[in-house]
Amino acid sequence: MNKFFLPKKNKLYKNFTLLIIVFVIYILNTYLFSETYKKTNFFICKQDVNIKEIPPILFINFPNPFSSETYIYIKLPQKNSCSVKIYDLFGNLIKKFVLEDNQEYVIVWNGSDEKNSKVASGGYICVLDYLNTRITRKIGYIK
Repeated sequence: MNKFFLPKKNKLYKNFTLLIIVFVIYILNTYLFSETYKKTNFFICKQDVNIKEIPPILFINFPNPFSSETYIYIKLPQKNSCSVKIYDLFGNLIKKFVLEDNQEYVIVWNGSDEKNSKVASGGYICVLDYLNTRITRKIGYIK
């Protein structure tokens, strides 16, 4: 048995064991996982959706987290209306902005709800609804 395995006290024991593990992972990757990759790649390539046809939407806010106000910047691929809703972490609607007939918007949110009262410190979720697209961003508010 000592012919095939190195003793644990040997300095090469760790390197030899690591080499065997890397070799086993290589064998698994080339033979077993390559079949799974080929099958999933087949289904992905058969879709008729061209990713280049979908125009990008820019939706960022700065600063994040904020204490006095944050600026939410939205750039749409074409002039159209959209809505931005801000929810708390429990799913309650805090603020709603309806934006119409423009391509770029800058929303200034000062941390108040629909009744103009300040919200509590914590995390909020900002949701952009544009045509059939919904994008979410996390916003942190610190009093």
